[in-house]
Amino acid sequence: MAIRLSELLEKLPPDTEERVKKAKDRWNQRIREALRRETRLSLHRRDEYRNKDDVITVPIAVCPGLPEELWPQDDKIADEHELALLLAPYRQIITALANSSQSAADDLLPALLCSKFASISPPDITSGLTSVRQFAQFLLARLKAFDLTEFVLSVNKDVLGVYRYKCQKMFDDPQPRIELYWGVIGLIARDLALDLEHLTCVVLAHELAHAYTHMGSDADNQYWNTNGFHNSKGEVLEGLAQFYGWLVSKRLDESLPGTLDAYVTLLEKQSGPYRAHEAWTGDFTPEHVRLAMLHIRRDRPVVDLDFFTHALEAARDQLPKAGRARAAL
Repeated sequence: MAIRLSELLEKLPPDTEERVKKAKDRWNQRIREALRRETRLSLHRRDEYRNKDDVITVPIAVCPGLPEELWPQDDKIADEHELALLLAPYRQIITALANSSQSAADDLLPALLCSKFASISPPDITSGLTSVRQFAQFLLARLKAFDLTEFVLSVNKDVLGVYRYKCQKMFDDPQPRIELYWGVIGLIARDLALDLEHLTCVVLAHELAHAYTHMGSDADNQYWNTNGFHNSKGEVLEGLAQFYGWLVSKRLDESLPGTLDAYVTLLEKQSGPYRAHEAWTGDFTPEHVRLAMLHIRRDRPVVDLDFFTHALEAARDQLPKAGRARAAL
């Protein structure tokens, strides 16, 4: 009988939902401010006919259970991985125990076992340290048999949070919204030994980055046509969300230390379109990325990675790097 993801959520601490909600409420506006700063885009859109600004609202809901994108994975964890799931929150402690036992056996024991300290050393100290190290190594081996975070993220879709919108043929009214799945966030935070508040901020920054790159208006009141946004390749959409999520995490880390570490730790487990932005951070500055984004949203609303890369190169040619150190992870 398989282990169900939905049942694992039920074993999370009872205050998980409330902690995710508090983190969302506390940092929502700070994250939006950081995105406005980095993208120079606004969720205010000028209505020339009425001579006034309309506000694009992006409500954020904290939701229970699994997102629909993750339901196909619900019953895919084999029973044999139950021990790995149990051990995962203690990965750092087990690793430290294995390493410290090895260090003690190699470096400390020879000194302790010399005649000068013979009276204070238990007679079975060597076998005791060996047993501890062997047990820790056994647990580490079982941990490596199954990685819950990689399993959850293997769908290569947003599953900790989701940016949702509607595509309509006759007019562009996407009614965007964000859903944060507190149980999935709690499960991954525990698995990676991350602070729940830090991971919530990373997820929220990623989803709000989708909203700003899609619906945010530039100085000419232009935004990304929803059908074009929807049909563009995941490497571009997720790459932009990851890139701006990184920039926001760096900014937020000044007020909430640990946010950037949570971003990097999660990134190490991600793959596919969620790593596309890594090719941008060494050769292009944030302004190159911003200019390329503005270009593709206007001139070619359905975009693949090759076209976006060409837009990045064109932006770099038009705007040489400043004398400061280039952007890098």
